[in-house]
Amino acid sequence: MLLKQTSQHAHVCALPCNSRKAQRLKWSIWQRTRQLGQWQLQHSLSGANSTSCAAHHCRDVRACTSSSNVMSTDFPDAPFNLTPAFDWLDQWYPVGFVKDFDSAAPQRFVLMGIPLVIWHQPASSSLSGRHHSSSSSSSSSSSSSGGGGGWRVFADVCPHRLVPLSEGRITPAGLLECPYHGWAFNGQGGCEVIPQEGHHATPRACATPYACVVRQGLLFVKPKALPKRPVSSDDSSGHQASSSSSSSSSSEARHTVGSISSISSSASAGEHADAGVDVAGLPVVPEFDDPAWLVQDTWRDVPYDWASLLENVLDASHVPFTHHASISSRDAVGAYDMRLTRQVSAAGFTGAWATGPRAGALGPQATAFMAPCLMQHKIDAQRRGYESMVVVYAVPSGPGKCRLLNRNAFKFTGGGLAAKLPALLMKAAPGWAIHLGTQVPLEDDQIFLHYGEAELVAAQGSGKSAAQAYYMPSRARPRGAHRQLAAGGHADTYVVAFRSWIRHHGNGGPFGDVGRPGYRAQLEPRLSHSQLLDRYSQHTAHCAQCKAALQRVQAGRRLLGWAAGLCGGLALLTAAAAVSALAAASTLAGSSAAVAAGAAAPAATGLGGKAASMLLAGTAGAANAVLPLPGGPDVLLLHHDAVAGLLSAAGPRVGGWAAAAGLAWLLRGWLSGLEDAFHTGSYPPPRNKGRESAA
Repeated sequence: MLLKQTSQHAHVCALPCNSRKAQRLKWSIWQRTRQLGQWQLQHSLSGANSTSCAAHHCRDVRACTSSSNVMSTDFPDAPFNLTPAFDWLDQWYPVGFVKDFDSAAPQRFVLMGIPLVIWHQPASSSLSGRHHSSSSSSSSSSSSSGGGGGWRVFADVCPHRLVPLSEGRITPAGLLECPYHGWAFNGQGGCEVIPQEGHHATPRACATPYACVVRQGLLFVKPKALPKRPVSSDDSSGHQASSSSSSSSSSEARHTVGSISSISSSASAGEHADAGVDVAGLPVVPEFDDPAWLVQDTWRDVPYDWASLLENVLDASHVPFTHHASISSRDAVGAYDMRLTRQVSAAGFTGAWATGPRAGALGPQATAFMAPCLMQHKIDAQRRGYESMVVVYAVPSGPGKCRLLNRNAFKFTGGGLAAKLPALLMKAAPGWAIHLGTQVPLEDDQIFLHYGEAELVAAQGSGKSAAQAYYMPSRARPRGAHRQLAAGGHADTYVVAFRSWIRHHGNGGPFGDVGRPGYRAQLEPRLSHSQLLDRYSQHTAHCAQCKAALQRVQAGRRLLGWAAGLCGGLALLTAAAAVSALAAASTLAGSSAAVAAGAAAPAATGLGGKAASMLLAGTAGAANAVLPLPGGPDVLLLHHDAVAGLLSAAGPRVGGWAAAAGLAWLLRGWLSGLEDAFHTGSYPPPRNKGRESAA
């Protein structure tokens, strides 16, 4: 059988490289080889692939061209290359910014379809006694629960009854406690506390730990479960080692794709890596280690796939149209002469855009994609006195869902106030304000990406490839397009390169081929506009900075509401007192004593008194209508000096309280709008508002 398959493969190489028969035969051989479990044969066939079509110097019978080591943009409908499988679980993924996590409570995140609980173990956490008790008996022994503390990541499931640990709490002893029966786990996942009598020194009682490391303000997680380490009765150190120790002796090694690096090094100050954790392949940006770069971060859980996100951020030609009136303009359309500077490989690719964004007004832009989740645009705008970067991590959560981590960075190269003022403003901006301000451009394309992705999945489910589903005339001719991709330039260069990486290196994506049966059923139903613009569930509820800011805004809104009511009430009381005094003056004015009193009353002086005298004639009738005066409005006119003096004293008080009430109410309204901004976005987007959208 093996010899027969080998001879069949040799026959494939003799067929024309663009033959559909060759493609189908290769696919059939690959399937049978996999079913037989003959991995050695598979690798040998892969090796043969690179030399089988020697006459055409091609690496693959599906991409036969006259040039080797160059990406094909044809995307033929053949199976993936028989290359070593890309292990999606053996990668580092950032799950969030450390400053946005709540260190006082556990939180849930789904990474690669794996529910995780993220929690922070206090540095000085220790447990004075391990308890295993029931209502009739108890015992205890001394043990430490953890050493240096730090961020921990477990599977979000308690081994006891499988409830989520993220619904629990962090105890004063620094343990993660299950909400159901109180089982508590140390930093390594060992079970320290079983309130009910039970055997804890077994792997079955442990939580499942995952490797995590903090770098450049991000918490990275590798979604491969670590071995469980139960706490034994004689283990006084059954916990994770101090975060600042362990790997300090390792030497730093960087592997770069463009200016992006994968790093293997000891932890920097303020960052940590647990003992024995291999941080090779950690996707970091070297510029962020330079304090001259000022970084503003934001993030959001978006309702579309990892691939849709990366394809979107790699595509610069959509920016003037999608983000018109938010961060760009329809008038800023220039030449999209993108080209690859490093061809697609398992590590990713790099490219250059000579013209650059805003029709070349900013300067050239370099782009790098570091597989599987990091994209960087770097603009050289030194002629304007700065450099800038847009960095995006696309973290796959599940089919049709991912977490977007965005870092916008600037380095001001000029001197004087022109460089210092923007830096000061960036540093002064609170994190929650940055998050709110960046939600609008994130929402610019959120709705149509969600809907468009469903169309692509449906097309691929019917047997079409992405190239067949998309019509990209700017990407070059179907035949020989690799030559233009390498040397020329067009708007869809990076999209084509990214789709090529998915097909030839990424095994179809983190959850397999989108076109396979059953994938579409894993997607959530089509969401409404209001669901797609739900900022609270997609960001605020899981962001410590924004949640705290929202609580302050809500408290301020309630306080201002009470203040507006109080000031308004005082204004009404003061006005009522003045009207009552006018009524009393009118009653007394009918007698000679009242006339004498009126004559003795001090005349109104000053600006307030004169103004009151001038307005008295106009307000006399109104006062009589509000509170009928015994002497009628004419009485007020006869004794206008006395009445004007009364109004001169009461008027400023009424006006002051009324103004305070109005100001408090306006501020309350502003805070109410700010509160709404934490909960939901607005529709239509900025590009479709105003006169310009109709033009």
